[in-house]
Amino acid sequence: ISYVDENTPMPANIALLIVWIENNLKRISTLEDVAQKARLSVHTLRAEFSRCRGVSLWRFIIEKRIERMQKLLCATDMKCIAICLEAGFRREETDTECSRRKPA
Repeated sequence: ISYVDENTPMPANIALLIVWIENNLKRISTLEDVAQKARLSVHTLRAEFSRCRGVSLWRFIIEKRIERMQKLLCATDMKCIAICLEAGFRREETDTECSRRKPA
C-alpha cells in the first residue's frame, strides 16, 4: 500500500480508525459503516482519509482484506471461500470472482 509518507503524523482520529478497520474487516460492508464509526459523513471521511493516507479509504480496506487473506492462506488449511469470507469479502463478491475465473 503506497501512502503519502509513513513518517508524516496522522490525526489521532484517523490513526484510531485505521486500527478499528484492521480489527473489523469482516464487519465492514460499506463506507457508511466506517463513517458511522468515525462520526463523520462519508464525503468528509473519504476526503480526510485520502488527504492523510494518500490512498482512497475503500482501496485501503480492500488491500487490508487481501493482506488478511494472504496471512490466512499461509497459516491455515481453511478453504479459499472461508478465507475470503473471514477477510470480509461478501459471498456474492466471492462467487462472482470464482465464476469469472472458471475455464470455459
